[in-house]
Amino acid sequence: MRARLLALAALGAAVGCSSSPHKMPSSELYLTERMATVFLQQGNALEAENAFKKVLVDDPDNAEMRNGHGLSLLMLGRPKDALLEFDRALKIVDKESYRNNRGVAKMELGDYPGAEADFLRAFASPNPDDRQSALINLGRARMRRGLPAEAEEAFTRALALTPDSYEALMARGEAREALHNEKGAVEDFLAALKVRGDNLDAMLHVGMGLMALNNHDLGVRYLRRVTELVPDSPQAARARMILGEGSSATLPR
Repeated sequence: MRARLLALAALGAAVGCSSSPHKMPSSELYLTERMATVFLQQGNALEAENAFKKVLVDDPDNAEMRNGHGLSLLMLGRPKDALLEFDRALKIVDKESYRNNRGVAKMELGDYPGAEADFLRAFASPNPDDRQSALINLGRARMRRGLPAEAEEAFTRALALTPDSYEALMARGEAREALHNEKGAVEDFLAALKVRGDNLDAMLHVGMGLMALNNHDLGVRYLRRVTELVPDSPQAARARMILGEGSSATLPR
């Protein structure tokens, strides 16, 4: 993950209107909140986490900042700490999107019943994006539990809300692979390729599915395309292995 250093104004500057010399001015607090959110949107979890922490020193009851801090901690691979932040956010504001995020933290910690309970609560949101995210996360939790048929059903419901969702198409394709429905899986991965034309994961799965369906020549074409687009990628290493051009040591875990 790329980390960028950004010079920030001193956060401990004294403010005439503040009762504490350690409080940030309101304008600086707002700027730090915005930076934290932008860092998170850019996937810069380390800088986001640092910025959210600074905001929460002065604004500990800001539920949105607690939620953002939890998301940055999830991205950093710290689900236990993230769960605490989502709990705190929900004590301030009971919001479906926070429940959805808390469910992800619980899922990462292996608490699948708790995760699914949060996802089902999040599905009650009036926001279609919240409902779709809840269904995709519900399906992922069921895949981890070894329930691909139930997962496929959740992903299908998500696609009913947004038929061109790349995440839902890929997830349902993987569930169908687990159910040995190669034809349905290839259809999903091809639909995902229509959304993201040069996506290596979708292309690799199409190639593997076609090979499984005994459409050897077309499958080889997709696998070769993967190796040509990004030769050093894990997907290319796997494609070469399937084509008999690599060693088992090159396969990604």
